[in-house]
Amino acid sequence: MDRNTIIALVLILLIWLLWPKWMEWTGGKPKPSERASTVQSGADTASAWKEDSTARVERIIEGQAEAATSSQPSPEHATGTRPLGDTAVVRTIAVSTPKYEATVSSRGAALRAVELKDYVQPDGRPVALLPSDGQGMGVLVGSAGKETDLRRRAFSTDAERDRYAIADGDSVTIGFTYALLGGHTVYERYTFRGSRYTVGFRAGFLDSLHSERIVLTWKGHVPDAEGNFARSIAQMKAEAYVGGSLETLHTPNKSDSSNFVGQTDWVGIRNKYFLAAFAPSNVERWDVTLRGHGLSNQFVDYSWSIVPFDVTRSQIEGDLYLGPINVGILAAAGHNFDQGADLGWAVIRPISKGIYWLFIQMHRIIPNYGWVVVIFSVLVKIVLHPLTKKSLESTAKMQKLKPLMDEIREKYKNDQQRMNQEMLKLYKEHGFNPLGGCLPMLLQMPIIFAVYAVLANIEFRQARFIWWISDLSAPDVVATVPFSVPFYGSHVSVLPVLMAISMFIQQKLTITDPKQKMLVYIMPVVMLFIFNNLSSGLVLYWLMFNILSSAHQFWLMRRQPELAEDNASERPAPVAITTKNPTRRRKR
Repeated sequence: MDRNTIIALVLILLIWLLWPKWMEWTGGKPKPSERASTVQSGADTASAWKEDSTARVERIIEGQAEAATSSQPSPEHATGTRPLGDTAVVRTIAVSTPKYEATVSSRGAALRAVELKDYVQPDGRPVALLPSDGQGMGVLVGSAGKETDLRRRAFSTDAERDRYAIADGDSVTIGFTYALLGGHTVYERYTFRGSRYTVGFRAGFLDSLHSERIVLTWKGHVPDAEGNFARSIAQMKAEAYVGGSLETLHTPNKSDSSNFVGQTDWVGIRNKYFLAAFAPSNVERWDVTLRGHGLSNQFVDYSWSIVPFDVTRSQIEGDLYLGPINVGILAAAGHNFDQGADLGWAVIRPISKGIYWLFIQMHRIIPNYGWVVVIFSVLVKIVLHPLTKKSLESTAKMQKLKPLMDEIREKYKNDQQRMNQEMLKLYKEHGFNPLGGCLPMLLQMPIIFAVYAVLANIEFRQARFIWWISDLSAPDVVATVPFSVPFYGSHVSVLPVLMAISMFIQQKLTITDPKQKMLVYIMPVVMLFIFNNLSSGLVLYWLMFNILSSAHQFWLMRRQPELAEDNASERPAPVAITTKNPTRRRKR
């Protein structure tokens, strides 16, 4: 959840909870608060991308071969490596597995493209984990500050062919070597596995006694896969899990870098739903650097590098994860990759994990996540029923005690301490808890944040509900306008409108104090602006909870006379105060 959304939700919920108390304390009249494109897919675009995998691979190979032929030789570097000569043959090897299609080039022995087969973009294209101009993963050699970038050098490869198809349970290893002028040879090896999203990787020097510094690096952000770059850029980040803590670099409108030294489980680049990360086999001390460059939320690029802290080690080995941010898949991959799944702040993460587990279990029985959210709303309402009943009783008591409370305020308006003492005495005599009406809402706050975090996971990406709601993880956009309204955006969604209407009805049923009348009209409008940019799954949950709460309150209000009698019978009888007549003095 981004910071602006968090601040807005917290402020709105605090206003909702504290407004009645503020009006009660001040006794004044409330003042109204001042508030301040989805890319649609076409049939032609989708059909253009429904080619078979072989055709796409051939197109990638041909394009990269042309780029290699037309490129100029690289300059000689100080550390003594050969430039890419005219006679060098650049090969691009394509690997197709049941999970993805990847291409790795002998130029730099770098991973150049990865497309996931099970995930598509809104226009029908497969999700790509590297931009077209991304350099992918490669190595640099040399002392700090004098490294030679080998990602533009022509490596030799032991690949027997230019195209491999791997079935489940199978694997293939493709090796690359490059001879330095000093006589030492650098190698890189990729092991592609048919049934996993992980690729084994190893790099170093063939001469095991050679101890020149080697740096593993990645350049290229994980591109937008949702058809809305302005919304996706908030989740594009570079991350590293170092020392048992997830470190993040997010630079949407500036250039920045972060450096960490410690036990490193993994380092990578991500967007909202997909991750490209490397995990070293040995989590001993590593020197990790994250870099990011953004420009006015219109362009962003990220890179990372990882170096053994022990300068005598010139070998790097580990697993490269290229796949979805799915809690189950990440956990199965090991290396603490599952820490990259965003389930909210540490304080609500246990709640998020519980809700996430419940959603997954319910989905095994109910194949539609929209109905899972609806049923979850009903379950939450049932659990909170006793508190809701107490809340209504508390509201009813407040209305009855209001004349006495006003009398105390008027009588002790110049003595705040005495006023508070008399108020507490009144509450105690009548068994009234002034915070009783807020408890259901207070308990809703962590649930709301947890549901928000859960719905941001990939299981809900492109998950349909009914009719126009085609993606529970995104706003249910039905129209766009040529201008942007502050805080609201440039799109129109239906669920936030329905949610605002349901909130208005609920407020009308709940708020009876004339001094709080403006709150009935202000809060639905403010919540409409906030929720218009949130996921439709979260808005659906809030809408259902409002509907159920309104129905529940209406039912309890029908039983209000009975509740009033119960409260009256439980109310302690007033204590009679007797005064003794003064004694007369006897005349002596």
